[in-house]
Parts: sequence; structure tokens; C-alpha cells
Amino acid sequence: MRGNVMKRIFCLIAILLPLWSVAQVGTIWTKEYDGRCEAVAMMADGGFLIAGEIKHPQYFGNQNLLMRLDSNGDTLWTRTFGTVAEVDCSEVSDDYYGVTGRMTVSSAEIVRRAFANPDGSFVTLTDCYSENAERCKCLTTWNDVGASARRVPFCATGTNVIFDLNRTSNGQFVVLGSPDPYGTYGNRFFVMCVSLSGDTLNYWPYETTSDLHLHQMIKPCHDGGYVLAGSSPKSVVTRIDPQGNMLWTYQMEKSGGSIGDIAEAADDGFIVIGHMSRETVRKAAAVATKLDAEGALLWQRSYGWDSEYRSRTLDVLDNGSLLIAGSFNRYEYARMFVMCTTGSGDSLWTADVGRGELRAFIKTPDGGYLLVGSYAGARSFPQQKIVLARTTPPE
Repeated sequence: MRGNVMKRIFCLIAILLPLWSVAQVGTIWTKEYDGRCEAVAMMADGGFLIAGEIKHPQYFGNQNLLMRLDSNGDTLWTRTFGTVAEVDCSEVSDDYYGVTGRMTVSSAEIVRRAFANPDGSFVTLTDCYSENAERCKCLTTWNDVGASARRVPFCATGTNVIFDLNRTSNGQFVVLGSPDPYGTYGNRFFVMCVSLSGDTLNYWPYETTSDLHLHQMIKPCHDGGYVLAGSSPKSVVTRIDPQGNMLWTYQMEKSGGSIGDIAEAADDGFIVIGHMSRETVRKAAAVATKLDAEGALLWQRSYGWDSEYRSRTLDVLDNGSLLIAGSFNRYEYARMFVMCTTGSGDSLWTADVGRGELRAFIKTPDGGYLLVGSYAGARSFPQQKIVLARTTPPE
């Protein structure tokens, strides 16, 4: 009897040993700051730039926040700015907790992306309604101490809707947008290459005959082309070559999914991650999908149906394994996680990294990672916090 028990234990160890041999990430330090994070950039000196919002100390509403940190998370400088104006709350009293009459409020521009320059300066992409009332985006260059040096609005026609902007390997930018007011027609979109000063280098319009869908993000590829992804109502991925020719489009079969990120694999295929909501319960599962270089589905995996798992971003390791980062649960209960999978999407381990809804997942020079999240406490309590967690390299 004892021999049979020992034999079963050894068999169990043999099954679990491959999982135990892969070390999870460890947390080096965790720090909190006032505010809410929207975008993060890794700076040339190993420090970090946090861009987001913080409550105005005097007026109702938020103001923009720029915070420069060193590699240990210590604050080097902080800048706040925003638009303060007197508004009539009588007709929108619900937005101001029942206040009526006139009051002074502060508003902030929504930060979409942040990019670091080698000299310590940086660039942000924001919604900037001050230049144009119709969904204008602005590309702002800041010097190394957070002073605005140049601001380029992308809303010249008043009809184009800019969904996303990303940086290319040559330091220029690629823009994804729609020529339709408010972006109501998902089968029409454009890709535009622009310089830092806002000059148009290339403009490629597209019109498809597929079902309504909206591309919401664009990323450069290794060959100089681009990959686009989005969700509405079905998730969609489109590949474009360096000359602007559309190579293929893949559309998910089911509705209800949301794409968090997409990354190019070593075999020129693509890993798409996000989450899928259940129809019968208010929970979501993290989802990972692999497409080959021609846009054909290779595999799809889901994780965490027993909780509210939402994967937001990922990194493809040199050995082909995947690190998927996101959050489980939401609001005051949200916690950030890192999950490691094989190159075929089989889960190896999941590490709880700390409190917050994930906003960014950045690889650090030592091979570790920085996870940046935000939380707002109880839903009725407006205090906002930014959480940074620095991890060890995965082994």
C-alpha cells in the first residue's frame, strides 16, 4: 500500500516538475502615488514617465499629470496642468453630484500614448478638444523637465477621426483614423505616416466590404509594414505591407470580445490578446489567439473563466514563450497579474503582482518588468491612486 502511495506521489511530481522548473516573477518593489495613470514611457536613463490625471486641489474635476521617476520609482519632478473654466451646471447637475447654478471646474485632456526620446524629452498623444470640437488628437513634444516645446493637432479637416498613433523605427509616426465624422462606418479607414512636425509623408485610404468593424490600434511590423486591430462588434486584425497594400484581414467568429494588444512573433505571425465576456454571467476570460503570417488561425486559448480576467498587453520572449499581463476583478477589487504561457498558449503559471487595474507593462533594462496600474478605492470614494510594481526577470 505504501509503495503504491509513493509511486503515485512520484508520478504527480513528474507531472508538475515542468511547471515548477519555470520560475515566476518576483516583486522587487511596489510604490503608490496620487493620480490615475493613462500612459507610460521607458526613458533612456532607465527611469519612467507617467502621464495621466490627478484631482485639482481647488476646483471640481481633474487636471493633467506628468510625473518623472527614476529607476527605483522615486519622483524626480511632477507637472500638472489643465483647463479651468466656469460652467453652468443647471442642465447637467447629475454630472456634478446634483450641484446647480454656476461653478468653476477643471478638465484634463485624455492621454492616449507616451513616447520617450533619446535626449530625455518625450512626446504624448492626447485628445485635445481646445483646437477643434470634433475629436481632435494632439501630438505634444516636451523637454526633459516637462515643459511643452511643440504641439501639433491632427484635426485639419474637421471630419477625420484619429483612433491611434504609434512610433515607427525611424522615429516618425503612423496614424490610424477614419474619414467619416465620428467614425461611424467601420469599413472605411486610413493609415497616414507623418513626421514629428505633423507633415504628411504617406496617406493610404481603405474601404472594405466586410461587416461593420472598427480598427482601434496600429503597430509597426519588423518588415516596415503595419498591423491593425480592433473590436466592434467582432475582433478584427488587418495586415498592411510597407507600401500600404492590404495583405489580409482576419475576423473573429464570435462577438463580445475586446482586443487588448497584438505582438509580432518570431515566425512573422501574430499573437492577439484580450478578453471575452460570457453571455450568461458578468465575468470575462482572458483570451490569446495566434495567427500565422498569412492571417490564418493557428490556435486560440482562454484563461480564468472563474474570475474577471482581462488581459491588456503582452511580451513575446526570445524562447517563444508569452508573458501576458492584465487585471482580474475590477474597480476597488482589481489586482494586476502576469501569466506565462508556452509558445502554443498553454498556461505555465500566473503571478499576482499587486493592487490595481493594469495600464502598462514595460520591459526594464535588467530583463524584469514594470507593471503600472490605477485604482479608485470604493466606487463612491473619488480618491485615485497610481501603483507601480517592479519585478524580477522571469527565469
